[in-house]
Amino acid sequence: MLDRRPSDRFESDKRQADASLKAQVDFIMTNLSHLSKVDKQGRMRVAACSFRDMLKRGDELTPGQRNYVESIYEAVWRGASFQGAGVHHDKRKRGLKFG
Repeated sequence: MLDRRPSDRFESDKRQADASLKAQVDFIMTNLSHLSKVDKQGRMRVAACSFRDMLKRGDELTPGQRNYVESIYEAVWRGASFQGAGVHHDKRKRGLKFG
């Protein structure tokens, strides 16, 4: 009899997260021309190359570095003229004005 643990749809899976991260970095490296449209100073390009090299060596990325990969990934989509899922585009709610 198999000993199975109930799987939760929202369970954190490190292998899935790592595979997703590698796919994002590969996508970024394949589409550097789109990234250059929004990254005029080339900082994201340098960081993406650094992250690629780190992953090839088998290094673990910190949570901050993983977030930066995600923002570079979104920048590539913006450079390709697709609307990105902006992280910092929330509008502050203001109180009611009477009067």
